[in-house]
Amino acid sequence: MKVVILAGGFGTRLARDIRNDASGKYKELLHLPKALLPIGQKPLLSHWMKLFQESDDIEHVHIQTNDHFYEQFMKWSQEWPDFISVVNDKTSTNNIKLGAVAALAFAVSSFGVEQSDLIIVAG
Repeated sequence: MKVVILAGGFGTRLARDIRNDASGKYKELLHLPKALLPIGQKPLLSHWMKLFQESDDIEHVHIQTNDHFYEQFMKWSQEWPDFISVVNDKTSTNNIKLGAVAALAFAVSSFGVEQSDLIIVAG
């Protein structure tokens, strides 16, 4: 079985909330994708990866993201070079993002997993 993680959002509402937080406590999170926000000492996705790797049923994890966050996901994924693939849908703003259904279709086609059993995760 393969996992497809949809991580193509731009975090518009989260960024707005961080900017509006008068305390400034979360400013360092402003330019992170939600899936890479720290939970404890590591990014949320790292916690998921541990679970996926512990499963005998998960063969590979595919992450679909956008042009804005692609490099961050690529850097993060280097810890699992044979277990994670990342694809960039080339969207650069929230106004032209694909949306969940189109993003899933893009990811499935890009990764060639049309005939695979999939777990879909909204990242």
